[in-house]
Amino acid sequence: MNRMKRHLFSASLIAISALSLSAMSASAASLSCSNGSVTANGFGSATACAGSFTGNDTGASSTLLADLNGGLFSSYVGTAQWSLFGKSDDGNNSFTASNNQTSGTWQLLNAITQPFVISFKAGNAYSAYLFDGSTPITSGTFDTLGVSVNGKGNARDLSHASIFIANVAPKDNNNVEVPEPGMMAALGMVAIGGLGVLRKKKA
Repeated sequence: MNRMKRHLFSASLIAISALSLSAMSASAASLSCSNGSVTANGFGSATACAGSFTGNDTGASSTLLADLNGGLFSSYVGTAQWSLFGKSDDGNNSFTASNNQTSGTWQLLNAITQPFVISFKAGNAYSAYLFDGSTPITSGTFDTLGVSVNGKGNARDLSHASIFIANVAPKDNNNVEVPEPGMMAALGMVAIGGLGVLRKKKA
């Protein structure tokens, strides 16, 4: 009888452990970039975000740059050619962030005035946040709740942040066609001819 109780108790522990693990996996799978907060000073919250994705945001095995060039965020910025601007841990001080913290600030030495994506890597995951670049941006804030959390739901420390810049052709908002010189001359001749006809009629 004691053996049977022990077996039942062991089976119960295994079942509880399995349920706990599946719950943790489900929690990790449902982690969304929108759980966190990323802002740019003078702009506010990100225009859009994507993630959380497992893996690295930069490096040989990363797919983020390919995803951006493949159309990620294209509904916001149109067709663009993306390039890596820099990482917060590359040591050149043109872009820095509060690495090894769950929240803090990020800063740029020179303002960005075009659409850009800032990605945050924490644990074994990253999330990407789009800013449309409608105003010059040099700094902002972040937390990693939308990137990676531990089994207790606590945000993991930032490993590094990366910035990708979109090279978008400027839009022509005027849409005014400027006549060619030959066309201008022809229009001038028509106008002069019209004035001559009016003078003859008056005479």
